[in-house]
Amino acid sequence: MMKKLDLPEKKKTTRVPTEADIRQRAQEIFMARGGRPGREIDDWLQAEYELTKLPVDRLAKLAAPKSKRTKLAVAQVVQAALLLGAGGLLQL
Repeated sequence: MMKKLDLPEKKKTTRVPTEADIRQRAQEIFMARGGRPGREIDDWLQAEYELTKLPVDRLAKLAAPKSKRTKLAVAQVVQAALLLGAGGLLQL
């Protein structure tokens, strides 16, 4: 009988969006609202917000923790993500 090897699971890494990612999303937002000029900063900030909040969304979709201590720890991570933004959280 062959022994099963315990191989490390491939970790999913969350990357911070690049300026090019944000620029592309801002362009999509601009085109979706008809390509009318005058709200470029709003488009950029919306794109930045959407792309940096993704890690927080992933945390929210995790199964609910069973212990009170774990729930508190998850809540603190989410709070840190909201305060620091995704880039600041990934640097911790």
